[in-house]
Amino acid sequence: GEPTQLGSLLAGAAAAPSFAAVIDVNDPSFLAPGDMTPRIAAACEATGQSLPRSQAATTRCILESLALAYRRTVRLAGELSGQPVDVVHVVGGGVRNELVQARTLGAALPDLASMRQLIRSTHQVRRYEPTGTQAAWDAAEERLDRAVVGQ
Repeated sequence: GEPTQLGSLLAGAAAAPSFAAVIDVNDPSFLAPGDMTPRIAAACEATGQSLPRSQAATTRCILESLALAYRRTVRLAGELSGQPVDVVHVVGGGVRNELVQARTLGAALPDLASMRQLIRSTHQVRRYEPTGTQAAWDAAEERLDRAVVGQ
């Protein structure tokens, strides 16, 4: 079924070489719906990177590129706020999550701390630590910067 296909694809992506290619996920060429594989290949080719040769390699490229975008955004948020960001809490489902909407519906959740406590007490929390070295992530981001500037 579909979960097995996704699991297989993610396992293949985990086994693919890290940082073989990275793309600017915020590039306007990725905004329109439709087949992303040729657009990813075109972005890699335009930036002088090797093209992902399999679904797993393309998936790895997407996931690492998204992670780089999140990394930059979190770093910028810390710089703008003057507060270091040590932890990022990700809540699946966003606006579809009924518990997040509970405050709007009148639940006794007066502040952010009480909302976080509700989530902790009603959901299984999974902790994810970054993989790879700081130097590898820095090098991938620098390569992406050079590729974007060179376009």
